[in-house]
Amino acid sequence: MNTRGQGRVYQRSGSPFWYVAYYAHGKEQREAACHVRTGAKLEATEKNHREAERFLKQAWRNCSRTAWRANFRRSTAKACHSERSSRCARKRLQTA
Repeated sequence: MNTRGQGRVYQRSGSPFWYVAYYAHGKEQREAACHVRTGAKLEATEKNHREAERFLKQAWRNCSRTAWRANFRRSTAKACHSERSSRCARKRLQTA
């Protein structure tokens, strides 16, 4: 993945495995790249580089979904709260 902001695949010095790094909630997350289906660590070969990119894409997507869900809940709670408060205001005006 060469697009800025979507993470990177790299090999640590002295390690025979691929690693991925991406930013989540403002902090860099680093982990060993694993095969998407089997979960086995990926050795640093050209063949496995593509699989490491798939793992990175999946990890980045999961992180984005988690953030979206948290923000969605927060925004719907605000909307419900503002709706409730406007209903309460209408009731107060009707009774006054």
